Amino acid sequence: MNVELDNGFRLVEGRRVAAFTNEEEVAVGKEKVVPFLLADRLEEQGATHVPAENFTENVVVDERLVAGQNPASAARVAKEMEKLLAEVIHQEKAEEHDEADALRAEQGRRKGRQEGCRRTPRALTTAAR
Repeated sequence: MNVELDNGFRLVEGRRVAAFTNEEEVAVGKEKVVPFLLADRLEEQGATHVPAENFTENVVVDERLVAGQNPASAARVAKEMEKLLAEVIHQEKAEEHDEADALRAEQGRRKGRQEGCRRTPRALTTAAR
């Protein structure tokens, strides 16, 4: 809960999230066991808690943050995570491809300059004859 980012903001600050509702905590008898009610704590830390009906699937994706309300949401959380990871991998591969293209282009320019340097003396030698 106390995850703070490099910029000083909490991970959930300003984010939309799904999480166990206070009513779900009470229904399973955990309100006296847990140190805080999750929905309340998320809101205290600046998140917008987006609840669904108790014990139903509810998944909220806010940029790269994926949150599920309860165990009924687990499979969909996994699917959303898989989508996000696929996007990240695709983006990283595209960046690697772009870097490789830039490296090949630079190597081509260097090779062209080296060949140009080799040709200049021959051209001068031929012109001098």
